[in-house]
Amino acid sequence: MRFIKKKKWRVSQMFRRYKAFMKTGILNIFAYKFNIFSWLLVVASSLLCLFFLWAAVFKNSPVDIINGFTFKEIISYTIIVNIFGFTMGGGETTDVITDEIQNGQIAMSLIKPISYRLRFVFSTLGGLLASDLIVGFPLLIVSTILLTFNGFMTIESPANFIIMLIFFLVAQVIAKMLFDVIDYIFGLISFYTMASFGLNQIKEVVTNFLSGMLIPIAFFPEWMANIINYLPFVGMAQNPALIYLGKMSVNEALISIGMQILWLIILETFAHFFYLKAIKIVTIQGG
Repeated sequence: MRFIKKKKWRVSQMFRRYKAFMKTGILNIFAYKFNIFSWLLVVASSLLCLFFLWAAVFKNSPVDIINGFTFKEIISYTIIVNIFGFTMGGGETTDVITDEIQNGQIAMSLIKPISYRLRFVFSTLGGLLASDLIVGFPLLIVSTILLTFNGFMTIESPANFIIMLIFFLVAQVIAKMLFDVIDYIFGLISFYTMASFGLNQIKEVVTNFLSGMLIPIAFFPEWMANIINYLPFVGMAQNPALIYLGKMSVNEALISIGMQILWLIILETFAHFFYLKAIKIVTIQGG
């Protein structure tokens, strides 16, 4: 009993210490409302183009199901994964680390009595919360109603949908952490390169392509799909979207979340040792 109370006290202390960073993450999302509306316009245009593209593909296909997807399922997937992609975006970890290295502020950040990694974790969680509240949840609710009403999405039963929704929310949080730890690793590379623009472009292309945010991994060549399915990227967009759409069973959803957790542990461990090495060779510019 005493151990449990001590554990709760430590968690409470940690939350109070890093609460300011979570608040910063929330405020950053609210501060760029124009970017949100710009994103909505871009995504709306993109979804319209993809609708006609997939319509043409299925119209000229001799079968109604392509790589496990019907036309209605692929449209539902495209919409949900784009909404999910918005909540995954907006990460500034790489840019913040690079800026601190370039202006010399990294020295002060490293000597503060806080975990350099946890400050980004809490800021990222704050950003996810704000993104969900502003756009994620409202769009998800509206899209689900419209897709279900028009026969594009099928809900087997309220109970099953609630279970999958819980799995989806858990998968979303872990996916955001996967995005952030990858951002963090690329930020640590800036200790060596002193810049991150090119790194950010590479990171965006790779994660968007391999996460299934552009097209489901099932449409990739079989040999490539078999490899990608064991990488962390599928847990960063495709699998959470499939969980929400009910394209996974309960067991498959649990396995998917388990893989997410495993990769998060692996990447966080790698990031920790990479950080210990990187801070030994950092050359502070402007400091």
